Amino acid sequence: MFHQLRGRISTQLGEHDFTRGPWWPEHTYDAAWAVEFVEQVSLQYHVNYVSAFRKAALIFVSTDQFGSGWHHVEVHNEEWWIRKYELYGLKYDRDLTYQVRRWAKDESKNETSVAPNGEQYNAQH
Repeated sequence: MFHQLRGRISTQLGEHDFTRGPWWPEHTYDAAWAVEFVEQVSLQYHVNYVSAFRKAALIFVSTDQFGSGWHHVEVHNEEWWIRKYELYGLKYDRDLTYQVRRWAKDESKNETSVAPNGEQYNAQH
């Protein structure tokens, strides 16, 4: 998890077992990014991680819609996830989603993508 702190990017790493209950981050964040995570959490525990999502202004979620990974217990199409999160009170923005997808697609074509730490990376999610 990254958060902006007085003009610098600060890194905070934590571990939480969402089967044991929600996690309530102390701070609010500009964004939360869940990559290949939500399909690995059983439905009865979704409310536990949504509490953390609510602490972010923007939430970016990528999922496996084909069930090709390990321990994928909730594999659903995009519309299912949108409806599910809207039931939790989150708002889906189609225009922002398409814009971010365009940026990601363009970035994945760039073979010289460089992270803030100077290391090259492959934009794939």
